Amino acid sequence: MQARLFALCLSVPAVLATACDKTVDTKGFENTLRDKVTQMGLTASKVACPGNVKAKKGGVFVCAIEIAGKSYDLEVTITGIDGKRVDMDTKWKAGAMVVTSKLGPALTEELGKQLEAQVAIDCGADALTLLDDKKQARCVLSSGATKSTVVVTFDDKLVPTGWALEPVLLGRGKLEAVLAPTVQEKLGADAKVACGPDELLPRPDDGMVMCEVTGAAGKTPIKVEVDKDLNVQRWNAVAAGAP
Repeated sequence: MQARLFALCLSVPAVLATACDKTVDTKGFENTLRDKVTQMGLTASKVACPGNVKAKKGGVFVCAIEIAGKSYDLEVTITGIDGKRVDMDTKWKAGAMVVTSKLGPALTEELGKQLEAQVAIDCGADALTLLDDKKQARCVLSSGATKSTVVVTFDDKLVPTGWALEPVLLGRGKLEAVLAPTVQEKLGADAKVACGPDELLPRPDDGMVMCEVTGAAGKTPIKVEVDKDLNVQRWNAVAAGAP
């Protein structure tokens, strides 16, 4: 998941409206912004920048960009003037943002591979996802009846650098495969371990996961201790009626 999830940050030239008044050609700049949004894979239904903006280094103005029915304010800072050329930097006024339609599929592919499970990711309905002060975004992962929050961290260039699940999820297949040899050694070679119907299991706060062993003696519930690094520490058969 190394591709940049574009959040409109650019340095672009704009032509002064007149050499005398030294005002910025914001109408032309609106077209530039519209093109940049298109490059993000989105469509700007409306772009509005103020008129009569003085071409002065350090000057700041705000443009409103409407995408998928929601308006986003873009703060524009004039960084330099060279003849009729005006250089400007931009940033979203609310904070750094990434394209939601790119974030979801990237996470689906990455987490599906890492967890070896079919997952669905929902990052919300907005076209752009706002990052928090830690440069993090939150989405919801679903796999069967299991849900978890995916926390994705980005660097200053908006490249994703890592993700974490809250709560942490266990791959059922991996857990059953790890348990099988020790369970069969203790309860018989025909013993089969089942840890539920879903591909992914949330790790409880106490680390104790309930599974079931089926063998010659019938069905036996077992309690499996899984540490925070998702390593199986031990398991014990649970007596009938025990909590």
